[in-house]
Amino acid sequence: MNVRSTLYATLLALLASCQGTTADPRTELARSLKGADVEGYAFAMKEDDAFVVATLTNPQARTVLKLGEAQRIPLQYTRVLDRKTKSTTLYRTDVVRDKSSLALLVTDFATGAVVSRRAFPAPQDDGTPPPATTTGYDSLEQCIADFNCEHGGQLQCQANRTCQDQLAALTCCLKSGDCYSVHLVIKPTSPRCMLKDLVPPIEGVVLER
Repeated sequence: MNVRSTLYATLLALLASCQGTTADPRTELARSLKGADVEGYAFAMKEDDAFVVATLTNPQARTVLKLGEAQRIPLQYTRVLDRKTKSTTLYRTDVVRDKSSLALLVTDFATGAVVSRRAFPAPQDDGTPPPATTTGYDSLEQCIADFNCEHGGQLQCQANRTCQDQLAALTCCLKSGDCYSVHLVIKPTSPRCMLKDLVPPIEGVVLER
């Protein structure tokens, strides 16, 4: 084999080696979670001049979550690459219930250190149906939609102004006579707020009695 042929074969081997070891971003993020079950989680990736952000989001976040006592549900795993320092940080976001309290908890996945913990407010009413619907709602979704029509615009404006999720709570009473504590997250929609977003959109969280 002459020198040219040897060089060509070497380049092909190097190319094959690089292709064989390059994983797609979703697979790389999943592998970094050390065995966490993310089957069915939705993958997304965003970037700008400063950061590259990859997320895996629990599909349950798109439904009304129901939590029993002392329960913790993972909502999202987020990997943030700082382009300047070349450092990567992995976060885990959970909704956590401890007896009657409810909070959004963000932790550093590698160390377990708490990055933020935000408690949901308590519902402000006494659990009776709203005056306009004295017979109660047909569903929790209808109750949430009514609340969003009445108060969602103001909360959305506040979220975009501060780039911080707004937490809300209400009591939903259904025609069946059952009443539930419902907790909502109103997220910023302004582009300047959305890159390093550690909390996914949540339809609602219900505390089961």
